[in-house]
Amino acid sequence: MNIVGYTITLNGKKTIGQFIDEFRKDAKKIVIEEMRSLVAEDVAKLYDAKFLSGAEYPGISIVDLAVRRVKDSIGRVYTGQSRDDKYNLFCNLYLYESRNDQIATDYYAILDCANKRLRSLFERYKEVDDYTYYDYKVKCKKEENEKRKQYWMNMLEDCDYDWTGAGLSAKIVDSGFVRNFDKFTVPSLKRYFPSDKERLEKYLKCAFVSDKVAGYLGNAPIEKIDRHSLSELFLRAVEELESEDGQEVYKEMERKRKSGINVIDEAIISFTPTNYSGDEKNEG
Repeated sequence: MNIVGYTITLNGKKTIGQFIDEFRKDAKKIVIEEMRSLVAEDVAKLYDAKFLSGAEYPGISIVDLAVRRVKDSIGRVYTGQSRDDKYNLFCNLYLYESRNDQIATDYYAILDCANKRLRSLFERYKEVDDYTYYDYKVKCKKEENEKRKQYWMNMLEDCDYDWTGAGLSAKIVDSGFVRNFDKFTVPSLKRYFPSDKERLEKYLKCAFVSDKVAGYLGNAPIEKIDRHSLSELFLRAVEELESEDGQEVYKEMERKRKSGINVIDEAIISFTPTNYSGDEKNEG
């Protein structure tokens, strides 16, 4: 296992609390952008399904439905019901005061974060330096690598092999922030909409693969197919898409469906149908 570790050296210019506050403020700006991008992507998917497949969303606007779906996906990651880095926008920082006389630093840090933009943000702060050791691929001198490894292992033993059990723990982005954020106006989403080409390509690939898998399954209930076998069916469908015959079918689908990809109409995605009859159907 690789431990992704850092040092934080404040040099008297700011307190650790001020550093955390700055990081939290900047991180939340990124998370807002990431959420809007995810919602905009889902709005486009739902919008295209409406015009290409006749999907209906009774009792809820396309924007509100996309927000609900994205927040539900993020929530499932938070509660451990799913493992999907695309929807993992949470970030925790664990800090340990330095006891290393050989290095002039104030804190050692573990960043619990799956989002690459958030990790990149953290690594750009001038106070932060890499202090990672690598078990399998040494990126620093062997002697230095061994010193780092020993220091991390000592700290790991001190906190009973639980990074959350010692030092200072700071929630940078938590579920409350994600759950309560509601500024998903159409103007704020517009710049994140995928291009017409991206939307058509994604729709056609998904339609091709799902149609093939449905054909493979026939009348067999999908819930009774084990995950390994189901994965094989999807891989087989993708391979068929990439074949010469598959590409011919794809081009024909593209010819027929291209005209169905329209500029996303703000009024349509904001409109809430009144013929609500229960649970939403055909959400795409």
